[in-house]
Formats: sequence, structure tokens, C-alpha cells
Amino acid sequence: MENISTQFNISATLNNFEGEFAILTLETEEQLKWPKEKFPENVHPGESFKLNILNNEDYLANKEVLAKAVLKEILSNGGEKTEGDKKD
Repeated sequence: MENISTQFNISATLNNFEGEFAILTLETEEQLKWPKEKFPENVHPGESFKLNILNNEDYLANKEVLAKAVLKEILSNGGEKTEGDKKD
């Protein structure tokens, strides 16, 4: 699989939520306000993330690489259920 670009990323940790914003602390110790509506719902303070900066061309290329990898995984499974898919 081709690599998805990680050249321009920075680590961040969710501090808390303040009103309409998630407050992140970057690895540089700077804080960033991120719109809460653009943040996953199932995250909690203390969790770590990678923020990745891409121009539109790189974003589309990475999106295509990821889509191909997911499709390949689905097709190579042959539609059979895996252990994680089986119900008790």
C-alpha cells in the first residue's frame, strides 16, 4: 500500500470542552480551539490525536489511497465474517 502522508503532522491532546470548542494542547505546548461540532463525539479529555496539514491535492491523493486500501481489505476477505464480526 502507498503511504498516507504524515510529513506535516503534530501531536495534540484534548484538554477539555469549553462551550462550543474542544481545547487541544499541541506538542509545542500551545493551545488550539477546535470547533466541537467538527470533533468526534466519543472522545474524552486526555486522549491524544495527530493533526495533519495537507493541501487539497495531497488530501485527495491520501483519500484515494485510503479508499483503495479499505476496498482491498473488504474484497480480500471475500465477504466472509471475521472473528470480530461473529455474534455470540
